[in-house]
Amino acid sequence: MIDAGIKPGDLMDKRLWDPVTPTGKDFSDIEQLFVYFAADPRTWSFWRDWYQGFLDGEPLDWELQRRVAIIPENDWDEGPAHVAGIIEEIRARFEVERDAKAVIALLA
Repeated sequence: MIDAGIKPGDLMDKRLWDPVTPTGKDFSDIEQLFVYFAADPRTWSFWRDWYQGFLDGEPLDWELQRRVAIIPENDWDEGPAHVAGIIEEIRARFEVERDAKAVIALLA
């Protein structure tokens, strides 16, 4: 949209996606989106948590989001289930690192 000349500030008024996605699913009602996520929680749990975090004003840790964002393009091309497995590994590693830092801080 920015490449098309829309000012960054105007993006706040735009929908995250069109009401009807390329998959044909209508997510104009947020409850429908969460029903879709719940139908395959292994694939969509990260994205449910990610979206809910923004709705609640408590986004997921920015470092975790960064790690997901830099997943190589060829992995994204493999589809949602493939990416979900990678995200699960990233999330597990991130949580171990976070917990280790907390233990180190307690010991200090």
